Amino acid sequence: VNALIPEFVPYYLDQYLVIAQVFGLTPLILLNKMDLCQSESCEAVEYLNYYRQLGYQTLYVSAIEPESGDGFSRLQKALQGECSVLMGLSGAGKSSLLNALLGEILARTQSISVANQKGQHTTTTAQLYHIPSGGDLIDAPGIREFGIEGLTRAQIFDGYRELEPVLGRCQFRNCLHLQEPGCAVKPLIDDLTRFPAFRRQNLLRMLQDAQ
Repeated sequence: VNALIPEFVPYYLDQYLVIAQVFGLTPLILLNKMDLCQSESCEAVEYLNYYRQLGYQTLYVSAIEPESGDGFSRLQKALQGECSVLMGLSGAGKSSLLNALLGEILARTQSISVANQKGQHTTTTAQLYHIPSGGDLIDAPGIREFGIEGLTRAQIFDGYRELEPVLGRCQFRNCLHLQEPGCAVKPLIDDLTRFPAFRRQNLLRMLQDAQ
């Protein structure tokens, strides 16, 4: 779950997507608070359009105005028969989305902190809910930091769909994709026409954080 407020942080989303790949999970990317898109910058929509081009399912929703657009009804349908977990930064509106899905005020919500535009950790423990329209949904505590320690370089590279066509095609099987001769991955990463700068920056940061 991402939102227009607090700010959309692609780095956290890329971490989630890598983790989903490692554990064989099916990611569903949500951009919440679309009711604010008229008064706030909608740059996040441009980011999510890119992820959609990569084949990720993305939905634009509003927990405050769930009837606006078809994103909310599509979300309900996607959750049917599944056990899903709501993950995202504090203040992204996960609990408000949960309430809208359940049709009841069960999950406590708070407004964004005016001082720093960050969430206030409304949810402090993971809780499992049964959705009336079908499926189970876990509301996880909001995060301000997310770590990927313990992942290997290979797992991180595997989490980037742009790299799928060239992974495994390097000259050396133990290629680190740094400066090795015959590397098929690094030329693609360095080509900003095929690999956007923000994804490259996130990849390099993730490789460094995982060490």
